[in-house]
Amino acid sequence: MALIIKGLRKGIALAIPFFILCTLQLCAQRSEPQLIWDNFMAVGIAFNLDQDNESASKKDREQVISITLKDSETAIFGKIENTHNSYSFFPVMPFTSGLSYQIKCEQQIIHEFLVPFPKNISRSSVTNIFPSGQTIPANLLKIHIYFSQPMEEGRSMDYIHVLGENGDTLQNIFLNLQPELWNESQTGLTMWLDPGRIKRDLQPNLKMGPPLNIKSKYQMVISKFWKDKHGMELLDDFTKTYAVIDEDREKPDVETLEINYPAIKTKNVISIDFRESIDYEVAIEAIYLIKGNKSIQGNVTLINHESQWRFKPEEPWSQGNYVLIIESRLEDLSGNNLNRLFDRDLEHDKTEPPDNHQVEISFTLPQIAVQ
Repeated sequence: MALIIKGLRKGIALAIPFFILCTLQLCAQRSEPQLIWDNFMAVGIAFNLDQDNESASKKDREQVISITLKDSETAIFGKIENTHNSYSFFPVMPFTSGLSYQIKCEQQIIHEFLVPFPKNISRSSVTNIFPSGQTIPANLLKIHIYFSQPMEEGRSMDYIHVLGENGDTLQNIFLNLQPELWNESQTGLTMWLDPGRIKRDLQPNLKMGPPLNIKSKYQMVISKFWKDKHGMELLDDFTKTYAVIDEDREKPDVETLEINYPAIKTKNVISIDFRESIDYEVAIEAIYLIKGNKSIQGNVTLINHESQWRFKPEEPWSQGNYVLIIESRLEDLSGNNLNRLFDRDLEHDKTEPPDNHQVEISFTLPQIAVQ
């Protein structure tokens, strides 16, 4: 009998540590977490827990799981999906390549993972900047920047700087917009110079003056340390030098447009010479052609420092009546559109601006022999 009791005690003694070990392994990882990729971006992480907690609800289990940057206590915002012991976490923004993260359960680290840089992905670069010319009006309103790949958002003010002639970084040049004005592919960013400093007699203008001074030169620098969506820094710094000329306080004049028409049975371009630089982003969208009730499909480009609009059709031109439509929101580099000035002198100009939605220019393409 003594031997039996002694054996039971020994068995209980061995069972207690075993039970504790099983309990501690509730949040332990069963297998290596697997990153979930979409278009070369790590959009989620899939992982397992060693066993289910029968006494806890699904909601309770999800509440004790968090993902943080390595050595950080702040949980990353996202959504957890669960099937039995299999979990997937999808952050609001994709994980950043080159950074390490931690999966925690009840604040205990159960795994760390490093997000690698995607294979066969080249580093991003600045591909275009508009205005593309060397001179800009002193009341320039917007700058458009294009990158070769989607960029990290919300950080433009950290990596875009304007330097004066003495090399000093100018302050409060741009309007700090949040969210920033990115295109759908997140490769194009529009930066507004502070309108409060551009418009005369507003408090920012009276206190700080205009962002740019006439007859001055400025360098716009985009730092190579800006990271793209994959966490990779730009290939190199980008610098654009501008010389500032007088303010532009006149609306674009459609009466002085020079239009070159194409021949039928060709895919030659139709072009409009505005005789001044116009805003790139607006011009791409605000000018188009129709024939009857049908839009003409084709490719739009701007050349000669955005002073000339060109349209190349997908199909050859045919004989008939066309309408070239220019929406009144078309604007020059200073934000003056076809209807009104951006910085209007209300004290001396009492006239009410027109409220036209568009300008329509009709033309007919005759039968012309192809050269």
